[in-house]
Amino acid sequence: MPIGKSDFELSMDELRVVARYAVESAQEVLPLFEEAKSEDLRPRLAIGAAW
Repeated sequence: MPIGKSDFELSMDELRVVARYAVESAQEVLPLFEEAKSEDLRPRLAIGAAW
């Protein structure tokens, strides 16, 4: 796929930094989600997989 004006490339180290930020952010709000949707285990499982 050609790279457009708004596209950019990240190194593997940069992708790890972005992924870490995303999982840390998701982990912070996980208790709120689980309070509302305790039966849905997908977010917890996704966070676990990301770590």
